[in-house]
Amino acid sequence: MKILHVLSDTNIGGAGMLLLNCLRHFDRSEFEIKVVLPRDAELIPRVEALGYEAIGMKYGRDTSYEKEATKELTEIFKSERPDIVHTHSSFSARIAAKKCRVPLVFQTHHCAVMPPKYKTIFPIKQLLGTLNNHYSDRVIATAEAAAEILAIQGTKREKISVILNGSEPMRRISEDEKKSLCDSLGLKEDNFVFTIVARLEEVKDHKTFIEAAAEAAKVHPDMRFLIVGKGSLEESLKALAADLKVDDKVIFTGFCRDVAPYMNIADVNVNCSRSETTCLALSEGMSLGLPALVSDCEGNTAMIEDGVSGLVFERENSEMLATAMITLFENEALKNKMSEKAKEIFDNKFTAEVMTKQLEELYRAEYGKKCKTKG
Repeated sequence: MKILHVLSDTNIGGAGMLLLNCLRHFDRSEFEIKVVLPRDAELIPRVEALGYEAIGMKYGRDTSYEKEATKELTEIFKSERPDIVHTHSSFSARIAAKKCRVPLVFQTHHCAVMPPKYKTIFPIKQLLGTLNNHYSDRVIATAEAAAEILAIQGTKREKISVILNGSEPMRRISEDEKKSLCDSLGLKEDNFVFTIVARLEEVKDHKTFIEAAAEAAKVHPDMRFLIVGKGSLEESLKALAADLKVDDKVIFTGFCRDVAPYMNIADVNVNCSRSETTCLALSEGMSLGLPALVSDCEGNTAMIEDGVSGLVFERENSEMLATAMITLFENEALKNKMSEKAKEIFDNKFTAEVMTKQLEELYRAEYGKKCKTKG
C-alpha cells in the first residue's frame, strides 16, 4: 500500500513530531511511505534519517491552500500514483488528490481550538462541512475534543476517527548530565522543579503558570519554575515574572531542540493550555514518570486523571494551580504514587507504537472497503 503524507510546515511543530513518531513504527513490509514537504522544511533531514524519501515542494510553504501548490501536488500525485494521500492541514493536497482520483484521502486534524461562532452556524457550517466531507474520505482527530469541533463545523461523524497522539519514551540522562544542567541553570539540590514545555503564546497560558509560581513560592521558596520554549510573549512574560518578584525563581530556557534534559530534572510537569488535543509534552513526561498539573481543557483531562496521575485545575485559575503545586511539594507519597501511575498509563495508552498500529488498522480497513466497493 503506497501512502504519501503531505505537510506544509517549514518548521517542526506538533504535526511533524507526530509524523516522525509514526515513521519509526510503520510496518515497511506492508506500507510504502513517502513524505511531501516544502523544500526548505526542517523536517526533511529527520525524515530521510529514518530511511524514508522526502519529496520537496516549491510552493505551499506554511499555508493550507495555494493555487500553485495544488498544481504542483497534482503533478506529484500523477507521478507517484499513491493508494492513500494523508494530509496534515494541507487543503491543496486534498484538492489535488481528488483531482487525480487517488483512492483514499485522509486528513489529520491536530487542533482543538473552539472556532468562532459564525463557523458553527448556517451558512458557513454547511460550507465547511461540504468541503471537508467531499475532500476527505477519513478525518483523524487527535482527541475527542478535536472530533467534537469537527462535528460542530459540519464534518460527518461517521467520517471521523479518534487516534490519540503517541510519543516515544523520553530518554533518561545520567546523574552527571543532570548535575551539569542544574549548575548551568543555577538550580540547587534542594530545589523542587515545576516545568512547562510549550511555545510562548496566548493559548498555552504561561501567565497563569507565573502567577501561580509567585503564590506557591511564598509558601515554599525552594520551588523553581522552568519555562522551556520560545514565542511572541517571551518579553512580556519575563516582565510579569519581574513584576511579581519571581524572576529569580522562574527560569526561561528559550528554544530547545532537545527538551529531554529539562524534563529529566523536573519533579512535576505542568500544562496550563486553554485548548489542547493530546499534548506530546505531557505524554513524554509521563514516560519518565512525571506527575502532571493540567488545566481542565478536554485534551488534558483525557490524558491526566485527577488524583491518579496528576491534578487538574480550572483554566486560568492561578490560585488553584498554586494550591496543586503546594500539595505535590508537601506530599511526597502522593507524588510518588502519581509518578508510578503516569508511567503505567503511558506504556498502555500513549506510546507511538500504539498510535501507529491504530493508524495502520485504519488504513487497512478503509482500503479494504474501497477495494471491495470497486470489486
